[in-house]
Amino acid sequence: MRRDGERLILITSLRAYSTRSLKNTLKRMGWYSRSKQGEAEWVRVYHPYPKRFDRMEREGGLEVRPVSEILPPEVNGEE
Repeated sequence: MRRDGERLILITSLRAYSTRSLKNTLKRMGWYSRSKQGEAEWVRVYHPYPKRFDRMEREGGLEVRPVSEILPPEVNGEE
C-alpha cells in the first residue's frame, strides 16, 4: 500500500491459518478491498513468541511473500 508516495509493509499474524482467514482478517482491519488489492507488495509475519519465530525463520519454515501470491486478484474485480 502506498501513502503519500511511501511504500507500506502489510503486517499479519500466524494466527491466520488459511488464505480465507487471512483475507477476512485483512478485511476487518480495512487493509483488504478490491480497490486496494495489489497495492501492498509484501507481507511481514509476526509471531507471538519472537524467539520461536526467529528459529522458524532460520530453519526456513517462514518466508516473506508478495501479497499477490497469497491473495490473487478476484474475478470480476471493481475498476
